[in-house]
Amino acid sequence: MAICRRRTVPHNLLQPFLCTALFTVQLGLSLSDLPSARLMQDIACKRFYGIDRDGLLPEEQCRGEGVQRALNSLSMGISIAMTVGEATAYAKSGVTGALVAFPLGILADRIGRVPVLGLSILSMLFSQGYAMYVCWKWRTMPAEAIWAMGAPLLIGGGRSVAEAMVFTVIADVVPDSKR
Repeated sequence: MAICRRRTVPHNLLQPFLCTALFTVQLGLSLSDLPSARLMQDIACKRFYGIDRDGLLPEEQCRGEGVQRALNSLSMGISIAMTVGEATAYAKSGVTGALVAFPLGILADRIGRVPVLGLSILSMLFSQGYAMYVCWKWRTMPAEAIWAMGAPLLIGGGRSVAEAMVFTVIADVVPDSKR
């Protein structure tokens, strides 16, 4: 009977990969915050004024009280929905990481931390992809559909689980003498 050995990655390759992965995820999530807020304002403005053309409207046109009220409603809905989700420009705290961190930690101990890290990053990609899809289809989908963007994060835990996996893998591969 053959015993299967888990493939190992050399430490000198794993550490730069993990640091690059963490940097890329954090940079991507941070860079998308401001354009996402501007895009949501533009969609709220077009819906409020009944404008059906492509392209961003001048920001001055979207500063009216009615548009800001609609944008605030969308933002608050996203904040509430993302309380189940992850931190974004609209919601700064997430519960998903707390809900799924323990089961994903057990899974990481069984199958490895890197697959769980991949699952977490994949869930963030699905969440952002869904939000982009809703914004792309703003004419046919209600803007409130974006409130469901926290649901894919229940699969992989989102940013907090990804960070925890990266730091855990780094702690696993760095010898005690170098910590």
